[in-house]
Amino acid sequence: MSESKDIIDQLHNDARRLRVARKLPIGELSWDWVARVQEDFKIFKENNTLSLAAIAKSLGPGFSAPTLSAFLSMRSSDDYVGDLERIVRGLNRYMEMAVRAKESPRPAGFVETKVSNRILTLIQNAIELRSIGVVYGPAGVGKSMSLEAAHSIFPGSIMLRARATAKSLTRFAKLVALTMKIKKRTAFDIEDALIEQLKGTDRPLFVDEAHHLTMDALEFLRDLHDECGIPIILVGTIDIEERVSDTKHWYGQFASRIGLRYDIAEGATATGGGGSKKLKPLFERKDIVAVFDDDKLRLTDDAITFMTQLANCLGLGCLRFCRQVIFVAAKMGVPEVTAETLQRVLRKMHGQRHTIERVERTINERTAQTA
Repeated sequence: MSESKDIIDQLHNDARRLRVARKLPIGELSWDWVARVQEDFKIFKENNTLSLAAIAKSLGPGFSAPTLSAFLSMRSSDDYVGDLERIVRGLNRYMEMAVRAKESPRPAGFVETKVSNRILTLIQNAIELRSIGVVYGPAGVGKSMSLEAAHSIFPGSIMLRARATAKSLTRFAKLVALTMKIKKRTAFDIEDALIEQLKGTDRPLFVDEAHHLTMDALEFLRDLHDECGIPIILVGTIDIEERVSDTKHWYGQFASRIGLRYDIAEGATATGGGGSKKLKPLFERKDIVAVFDDDKLRLTDDAITFMTQLANCLGLGCLRFCRQVIFVAAKMGVPEVTAETLQRVLRKMHGQRHTIERVERTINERTAQTA
């Protein structure tokens, strides 16, 4: 057996190994099983110094601090009034997810920024609410990398990228089937198989480039959310926000299921008011230092300032554009990179006229607006 096969088997076995949760039997739970989860929960709460209110918030609708308190104090199944089965299984699943989230590393190349932290916070809360979350913003701000990080953080999550060539219901359903290893041909059969696989699992579904999807494909996702009760995160450009908020087609049916939205560019773009209002930068100097300044490539103070200005130029590519410039600058073999170096690189990469008329002019305009 090859080394790569050994690694895959190891990862598979590790994913199946429960950290704190118990493999509960199917059907009605006896008091013995309830008592075991109750004791597990007591230990979990103490080890993590969490309040019942905080845990209830993470569990989402149907759980409250008084409900959890009543569960902790019960001495037999007769002491509890309500859906005990749901509480026990929900807590068992929650504890496992919480522990795995702490264990999971971020993907290679991921660096926390103000934007990425806000994206991950929205994703976490949307999962806790079991709702649909929508993240939208300009290119190059770290949407996809943050979604990849969330995929590694939340075990069992499903990651999809809505291709421009697979935006219709039929093509997108086949893309989902391929990802989930479902051998069905029609969207209807794929949907049935997905519901059978995902119902009751709480597995989050992440869809990157969701703005490519047609309304029929988005409604396909809405049906999955309704039938399976799974949280869904849609990430893309502002087009995805406009589509899911279009009451003309769904009369609020989709919009009412969106628990959270994050407009990444909010405050960073001029929206009325004559354009006199100061704009908020998306990225700060500390973000640029965290992403680009390392032992192999040192940025001078003026270079960090320049890259911060460039990263905040919406429409030019933000951090993605910065990475391209830094990649070329790093090949120059200089001990440190200055703002002058970066400007020379830009003019070589994109030509004098484009750099002066588009890039440098945009930097000057954005700097004046955010000063």
